[in-house]
Amino acid sequence: MAALAIFCVSAFCQDRIYLVGNDEPIECEVDEIEGTTIFYTLPNSSAKLKVDKSQVDMIKYEGGAVLSMNDIVTEEEYYKDAKRNALKFNVMSPIWDVFEIAYEHAFSPTKSIEITAGYVGIGRDAYDSNAERWDFTYEPKGFMATVGYKFMGTRSTYNLNDKYRSILQGGYVKPELAVSFAKKLDRVCVYDNYESNFKNVSRIIMSYSLMAVGGYQWNFGGFILDIYGGLGYGIGSYTTYGYLKVNDGFSLVMSTGVKLGFDF
Repeated sequence: MAALAIFCVSAFCQDRIYLVGNDEPIECEVDEIEGTTIFYTLPNSSAKLKVDKSQVDMIKYEGGAVLSMNDIVTEEEYYKDAKRNALKFNVMSPIWDVFEIAYEHAFSPTKSIEITAGYVGIGRDAYDSNAERWDFTYEPKGFMATVGYKFMGTRSTYNLNDKYRSILQGGYVKPELAVSFAKKLDRVCVYDNYESNFKNVSRIIMSYSLMAVGGYQWNFGGFILDIYGGLGYGIGSYTTYGYLKVNDGFSLVMSTGVKLGFDF
């Protein structure tokens, strides 16, 4: 009878569930996997038990097939209630004379698009009509814009408290296209008949760039913090808005910033 019982138990325990961080498997029969839940039955029991897939590393079936849970973070079921949009303000943009707002929309837990628009010329007009200095100029007026596609890093394991965490959180890389345009008046010195005179000359400032941006974005209960930096190449004027350029023409460009905002 003992031998028969051992044989029956061995015959029943055809599947093994390996939990995250635990080398000892749960020997059972896997009944079904529904959404984010695995249902199973233990030997000599008719009670159907369940475990969340986020707690499972892999399942080894009796026939030798292995089902890995390493990519569970990408499954839509875990993020069906997550907020997918964010509105952010770049707190460093006023340093570059720009008021910059960014909108982000997540397509999935690992991919999102971010569009930025900015108004150039939020500073005070520096032109003085009574000053005879060639370097006095009107503050530039214009716009800047960027569009980038974020690739977020995945997390192979996380606890149940993170089950419906924000998909707008994590480290990322982002190819980004940027453009800046502005118009300004320069007060320049003109020599005529050996006399110098000052006049205003309109100047167009336009630059384009393609950058690789990397950063990390946190979501603290709806409050967004995004810190990033980027490198790339650009063409156009030396003066840029929203990013830095080394010189005129085709040149190295750099960007950095801190964005604060909220999800919705």
